[in-house]
Amino acid sequence: MAKKPFIAVFLSLLMFSGCFGAESETEVDDDQVVVIPYSISASWDKQSVTGEIGEILELSILLETTGEGTFSIDSDIKLENESISSSDWSINTKPTYISIILLPNTPGIYEIDVKISPSEGDEITMSNTVDILVPDEGTTSLVAPQYLVVESSMLVLQGKVLHESLNTCLAQIDVPEEDSTVNSNSLTIQSDGSFTSILTDLDLRTESFVVTISAQCGQYTLSEDYRNITIIVEANNDIDGDGITDELDLCPEGVGESDGWASNLPSDADQDGCRDFDEDLDDDNDGILDSNDGCVSTIGWLSTLENDRDQDGCHDDSNDEDDDGDGIPDVDDSCLNGEVNWPANLYNDWDQDGCNDLLEDLDDDNDGENDSTDVCPRGRSNWQYE
Repeated sequence: MAKKPFIAVFLSLLMFSGCFGAESETEVDDDQVVVIPYSISASWDKQSVTGEIGEILELSILLETTGEGTFSIDSDIKLENESISSSDWSINTKPTYISIILLPNTPGIYEIDVKISPSEGDEITMSNTVDILVPDEGTTSLVAPQYLVVESSMLVLQGKVLHESLNTCLAQIDVPEEDSTVNSNSLTIQSDGSFTSILTDLDLRTESFVVTISAQCGQYTLSEDYRNITIIVEANNDIDGDGITDELDLCPEGVGESDGWASNLPSDADQDGCRDFDEDLDDDNDGILDSNDGCVSTIGWLSTLENDRDQDGCHDDSNDEDDDGDGIPDVDDSCLNGEVNWPANLYNDWDQDGCNDLLEDLDDDNDGENDSTDVCPRGRSNWQYE
């Protein structure tokens, strides 16, 4: 019996000593999420690009990211240290790349700067260059005569500029004066490259002289050309300076250069040096005064009694429908070669056949009965007696 208390005490000691430790509590942790810091790396798809004016160029910054985050960008493109217009370039941002499109219109080196600011970490600066080459605009060439002969007080000088971009061209003419001064004037270049210059007061010149035509073209690569044109001055043979030499001028001292007029076909049809409006009494120079002329004749034709019987300035064979000028058309005139320029009316041409009753017509009423036996010589006309 004494052993039982001993055993109880012994077991108690063992319990307190941990030999029979209490049931341990085990704690189970859920799976923990590993947070990866946000980072971004960037690289150009190409470096130091070369292009031409008008070419569309695209460059990309390739992006690699880890973790979750965002980024923003700040960009600029400069040419000669000046920011270019936003209309000449654009930038687009995507999750994996940044696209830059450049539309250059001027040669030079374009400097591209892009700053990438991530939501975490340091700012990234990306720089690149695009070299836009100077275009080859070709050369400038002038086409002009080697010499011109002065035949009046005015001279028309014509030529042509040859270049790929005519809208970039400027042309000039230098005319030396007799007092050794030089008169310079710009030339208007037409869309086909042609130009015209009018030299005046040449009747005052006593010696030949040389004018210089020069042209300069190109927007980026200037080129130029020039031509010397000898103006040969002969003895003055156009006193009034209207462009018609005195030997052919029927008004050699009439209206001319001092009045601002030069002979031309609209104002001097026959080119006789007399202005049709107020000087020339025979504009078509057919020998019939304008006041009596019924036709504008071909220049060079001269009215005569053989080709213009009624002298009305109309060629009988081609222009005149009433050759004898009696008022009766040739198709109805029975006396085409009779009297001329008389008015056929009921008093002197009862039957209107174009024959003068008093001088030519033997049957005034055209009834088929000769006037000498006709009891009614001026009765009903144009009926046939049977």
